Amino acid sequence: MNLLPRFLYLFMSLPIRIADSHFNTWDRLISRFIWSGARPRIKFRTLQIDKDHGGLALPNLKEYYYASQMRYMVYWCSPETEARWRLIELSQGQSQPQTRLGGKVISNKDGNRIVEDTLLIWKEIVNKYKLTNDIKLLIWPSCNPSFRLGEIDSSFLSWKDRGLMALCQFLDGNIFKKFEQLKSQYKLENRDLFKYFQVRHFYNSEIRKGISPEGNDIVKVFSDAYDLLPSKTVSKLYKALQKQNGNNTLYIKSKWEKELCMEMSEGDWLSMCVTQQTSTSSKRWREFGWKSLVRFFITPHIINKQRGEQQQCWRQCGHRNANHSHIFWMCPKLEQFWDSILLITGRIMGYVIPKDPKICLLGLLPGEVPTEPLGAFNIITDHAALFQTRSSMCLNGRTNGMSTREQKVTVHLWICACSFVQTFYMM
Repeated sequence: MNLLPRFLYLFMSLPIRIADSHFNTWDRLISRFIWSGARPRIKFRTLQIDKDHGGLALPNLKEYYYASQMRYMVYWCSPETEARWRLIELSQGQSQPQTRLGGKVISNKDGNRIVEDTLLIWKEIVNKYKLTNDIKLLIWPSCNPSFRLGEIDSSFLSWKDRGLMALCQFLDGNIFKKFEQLKSQYKLENRDLFKYFQVRHFYNSEIRKGISPEGNDIVKVFSDAYDLLPSKTVSKLYKALQKQNGNNTLYIKSKWEKELCMEMSEGDWLSMCVTQQTSTSSKRWREFGWKSLVRFFITPHIINKQRGEQQQCWRQCGHRNANHSHIFWMCPKLEQFWDSILLITGRIMGYVIPKDPKICLLGLLPGEVPTEPLGAFNIITDHAALFQTRSSMCLNGRTNGMSTREQKVTVHLWICACSFVQTFYMM
């Protein structure tokens, strides 16, 4: 989407707060463009999820705005950044702004408006994504009210000159570094050992219990900036916000489980999402695979909800209010189709493919498949789903049933398509 770079330019250039109403308006305009004014079939927030988790990676403008603003906060924490604007902003106010990131942000009306507005955005992010405990790793022991010893003992300030500033620098993952490590890394002296014990006690008693055991990706970007020059900061922060916002496609997984009367693990579901995006280079076929997986197509069950009257299966099998599972898998008129597909793939691969909707319909690769034919298996199952989906759409209320001859023609078209792909693969 070539619109995103234009928004990013504004987000990174203007140090101002943007009201939520503007983002809501932009989202409505984008949604109206995507669906051509029609009623959306997929939730807007689902489209914003990355492709490996079942979305289409539609940009979330609000989170890109947050990431763009946090980019400058990350540079505050980076001693290697020598930009002139950074030196100007760090010299504003009684304390440097990066020392305020680890605690509760209290607005200073007499401070620099650019710095104060940026900190208010940080406060908004912390509250929205529930980072109150995790950001405590960004506390500076030398100048934070929650660590009184640092304010009383001015010798803690000497650590700042050696490069040891924030609490996150005392950690290696979730493990508090030994004094010998810090002594070697930051050239501490033996007399600093007692101050080290004080900081470690503060961490163990006040901080450790509240932070996430697996860590927080947003805080990690800030922590890394103290030792490394930041790179691709906006992208890293955006991905971290996406991970933190709680949006996922597990509700779609639950619908498949309910209809097919089966259970899938979250790992299996994510594997299915990845399969739809990696099994073919054709954008059209990837789109069909994704649409089938996220239940994009309108079924008789959906039409029943819209019109308030029962709808028969498009293949005239006698079933009423057919849902996605029926249309794509459980319809009796499809039984011979799927049996033929599995028979042919078994002959090609020398491997019996189980007749399982998780494998054939949703694209879960069985763990016992030999590694060599995995690529062929992806292509074959994708083509089966594609042509089966097309036939389902074409048969929408236009036929009085599916004869044996029509089933053979459908399988024949699928075989021709596979041969066509194989020809291109050999070339």
